[in-house]
Amino acid sequence: MERGRWIPAVLACLTAAVLILALGRGVRRTVRLSLPETTGILGPSIEDPDGAGRPDVIEVTPDTVQAAVATLRRPEAWSRTVAVTQYWSGGSGSSIAEVSVRGPWTRVDQTLPDGRIRHCLTDGSRTWIWYGDGGAVWNGPAGGISADDEQHVPTYEDLLDLPKDRIQRAGLQSMAGDACIYVETDDGDGRTGLWWIGLDTGLLTAAERLAGGETIYRMEALPLDRTDPDPGRFLLPDGTDPAAIPEVPEEPELPEALEDLGIPGDPVPPREDVEDPASADAEGSVPDD
Repeated sequence: MERGRWIPAVLACLTAAVLILALGRGVRRTVRLSLPETTGILGPSIEDPDGAGRPDVIEVTPDTVQAAVATLRRPEAWSRTVAVTQYWSGGSGSSIAEVSVRGPWTRVDQTLPDGRIRHCLTDGSRTWIWYGDGGAVWNGPAGGISADDEQHVPTYEDLLDLPKDRIQRAGLQSMAGDACIYVETDDGDGRTGLWWIGLDTGLLTAAERLAGGETIYRMEALPLDRTDPDPGRFLLPDGTDPAAIPEVPEEPELPEALEDLGIPGDPVPPREDVEDPASADAEGSVPDD
């Protein structure tokens, strides 16, 4: 089968799989959060028959959820599939990303709505991007674009800096079979953020953004594969290991470079120690007889 014909079929199958997993939303159960490594951080246990007297059991509420999220840690090596759908008036667009992480490196192979595959390899400071099986490879500083941004997923650690009055609801819910910390945030301008963060995985399991009560963004992840990804996933198309490429320091912009040399402002400042040739000639001239 030709490539152009099987890509839409694969997209349809993956999207269907994600939707099946999402049906777990219909049966959400509240579970108890037990974090053995957080004793002394999250405070005393809640009053319940199962957790009484245990300092590692808390009730997740808008007041405690940031402390609970702060205890989560992302795994060092993993792979999974992430589905993202964005909605607008009269339509929507979906993309499927195959994501692999190994240490600081993240590889994202994203199938775009038009069937093209966008490949990205980043370590958080440098990024390489190419399309299809080869061709031109762009590379440069990652700048402010994180590995999460490359997957088109929000960074749940941003919740730690959110003012508490913007956290509307919080608790523990089951999402697609995973026990998750659930957070609902007020994002301003009539927008609401919904977050499901896996307790076991330490990764964002699902997220939504609503505007005026209507969904405008949805992200859902398939089950996590914790096996160490193939090292070949973190090579460039020509087989080069980007980790072996030395980083080239960015050249400072001209004003900054001039300031480093002690030359503020004008790159060619006037030299006051040099006389004006015209005035020097006038002073040294000999009147005509």
